[in-house]
Amino acid sequence: MDTYIVFKGNRRVFLKLADMRAERISRIFQIDVGSIYLADATNVVIFPLEDGHFSSFDLNEREHYEVHGGGAQSHLGRAPTVADHRHSFGFLQPTSVPSSNLPPCASTPRSFQRSIHISEPRDGKLFSTKIVVVRFLESEATVPSILDKVKLAMGNNETYVLAYALGSQVLESEATTGSFYWRQISRKIHAIEQATFKQWQQKRTSTRYNGKPHVLGMLQGPGGV
Repeated sequence: MDTYIVFKGNRRVFLKLADMRAERISRIFQIDVGSIYLADATNVVIFPLEDGHFSSFDLNEREHYEVHGGGAQSHLGRAPTVADHRHSFGFLQPTSVPSSNLPPCASTPRSFQRSIHISEPRDGKLFSTKIVVVRFLESEATVPSILDKVKLAMGNNETYVLAYALGSQVLESEATTGSFYWRQISRKIHAIEQATFKQWQQKRTSTRYNGKPHVLGMLQGPGGV
């Protein structure tokens, strides 16, 4: 059974995957459940899914996760709710509604999240300067949608390109469509400004070409053809 170490300040607890829920963690650390999120050792932010659970795809077994969020709301300073009155006086009963009159319960689409490294080329390699955590639905698990979310998070008008660590561009295809591809956290994906990426690729191509011997000249010999 997977176990995770969750902490805040000097308090540290071990939780199983079934207990990695926003509601459970908020009660342990007295944090407002609506504002809770985790951060791993590399400061990558992890938010709970729509149902309140933290996805196993975003967690690593036995890793440490720091709890963040606002303080839990107290009953002071806010208007009393029906639940407060029922607890205090005990005479308010919930109104019974025939089940046939209840509206159908709409299922909430499952959401996922993925860390994208905002990077720039240095000495022929990609170096991460920022990390953007994007959340997406199954219908948004495509290269264009992820790029739109990166651009929105960066808050600028730059056009970005997604690439792997060695510089190969991630293109929209059947293989890159769907949450299965984007949930593979073992493969780091970089986002580079398009203009910078093109210059980097041209420079790499030029370097490879200049590094090759002039085969044609060698075949022709000193006198040429």
